[in-house]
Amino acid sequence: MGGGDGSGAAKVVATEEYNGYELRATPQNAGNGWRVAGTVVKEIGCEEHTYDFIRADTYPSQDDAATVSLQKARQLVDERGDALFGS
Repeated sequence: MGGGDGSGAAKVVATEEYNGYELRATPQNAGNGWRVAGTVVKEIGCEEHTYDFIRADTYPSQDDAATVSLQKARQLVDERGDALFGS
């Protein structure tokens, strides 16, 4: 696969619904591996709120990084909930 569609948007490689949030794993190619990254999404009222995160952790495969990205997203939801969105 190539370098994306040129829009700058991260490629979502896995998603999960968790406690009313949508979690999206978007690992980033770090040259020597895949960096943990993702987005937490929740619709509040009629508005979609998102929180993007990137971690320093890297893994040899995109699948491993995606798995850890979803784990980190669940941890963020458990620890901060709607406060992720600055409310």
